[in-house]
Amino acid sequence: MGGYILFAFYRKFAERVTGLVLADTRAQADTDEGKQARFEMAQIAYKQGARAITDIMIPKLLSPATIQTRPELVQRVRTMIEGNQVSGIAGDLMAMAERPDSIPLLKRMTCPVQILVGELDLPTSPSDAKLMADRISNAHLAIIPGAAHLSNLEQPGPFNETVRSFVVNVTR
Repeated sequence: MGGYILFAFYRKFAERVTGLVLADTRAQADTDEGKQARFEMAQIAYKQGARAITDIMIPKLLSPATIQTRPELVQRVRTMIEGNQVSGIAGDLMAMAERPDSIPLLKRMTCPVQILVGELDLPTSPSDAKLMADRISNAHLAIIPGAAHLSNLEQPGPFNETVRSFVVNVTR
């Protein structure tokens, strides 16, 4: 949800922003089908609890290799999701479903923007990241190999180095 929050912040306070990092996010609003899927997920959360959401989301958030070979990271993500109240999970899903389309905002972004995406990201694909990079005049795109939606957790080295390099260049 971080990218969606940054889009909302930029809409209101663009003059305060000297650089943005958009990681594993997308600018498009949900389609009708996407909104329906979020509503159904909220219903699952209410009826079956956070654990059911975790079981659905882990294959979307982490790469197959991570799921197979890094049980400690899978458990960490599981604990993060299941640590949320069901009302919070459902509320987040509804807020994401109702967020505005940020595509028109992209052309107005004038600050440097670093876009990162896991090469295996399902919820916010590399093609979504490329769309943003193509429409933001001062954007740089980095695709993180071997990572899915949680690229910062799956591949922290490449992710952090990309962010570090961007911050150093923006603050010069």
